[in-house]
Amino acid sequence: MTDSRTVNVERVWVGRTAMVVAGHPGNPALLLLNGLGLSGADWLPQIVAAAQSGRQVVAVDRRGHGESPFVPVAAFDELVADVVAVMDGLDIGQADICGLSLGGTEALALALNFPERVRSLVLADTFAELPVDVADARMEGMTSLFDEGGMSGLAATVVDGMLHSEPSPSRRAELIGAFEKLGATAFFELMDVLYGCRLQARLSELAVPTLVLGASEDTRTPVESMMRLTADIPGAAFLEIPEAGHFPHIEQPDAFSAALVNFLLRGSADTRESKGDES
Repeated sequence: MTDSRTVNVERVWVGRTAMVVAGHPGNPALLLLNGLGLSGADWLPQIVAAAQSGRQVVAVDRRGHGESPFVPVAAFDELVADVVAVMDGLDIGQADICGLSLGGTEALALALNFPERVRSLVLADTFAELPVDVADARMEGMTSLFDEGGMSGLAATVVDGMLHSEPSPSRRAELIGAFEKLGATAFFELMDVLYGCRLQARLSELAVPTLVLGASEDTRTPVESMMRLTADIPGAAFLEIPEAGHFPHIEQPDAFSAALVNFLLRGSADTRESKGDES
């Protein structure tokens, strides 16, 4: 278990984008990209663990999330551009990128469109693209939930469906509140650009070390789909996070943090060995 008292965690802004940061700015950078409805603060155990392992950690609040105001989005590339702007604003030339769900698709697009900015990828409970019929069915289902119960009803159903174990009443209320704060306009605009994203045919272009994480009890992106994603990415490795749903970094923070940090440390060791061979 990590101890946040040993790490200085701050909130900073680059333009209109807020983020949670920790670790020395001169250290290798790690960017954490959250799932829909979540914020940078939800990565706190991973922020602390990665900073303690020697990383500069930046957990981004996507537009409309955490402390970042929502700005209308018409194309998925706009979300990726926001991430690049954060890196530029913090003078981060290259980073390891860990993305969950929507954040995982952002991480894939970032690695494909800006390969020089990405050192490695950790992709958790995510996808490169959804079949059109699946995306349409999900949008219809969420629209019906909103029509029946408003944003509060939709938020409660989404949160309950994402979790495997029952959280405390206060934590459940906090997560539901985050989706309610996001609001219907932002929720449906973000889902629309996400479901329209088409990256599957480009996965063979990825040329960075990649770890794919699948949560054993996730019904949104089941383990089988994560294993298929792993097979489609050259050289990717797969690891299952047990006893977790679609938010494994929240339900199993220690297991998720260990998987993330061990992967990063192996990459750092490989880089040092490679430089040693060159000399």
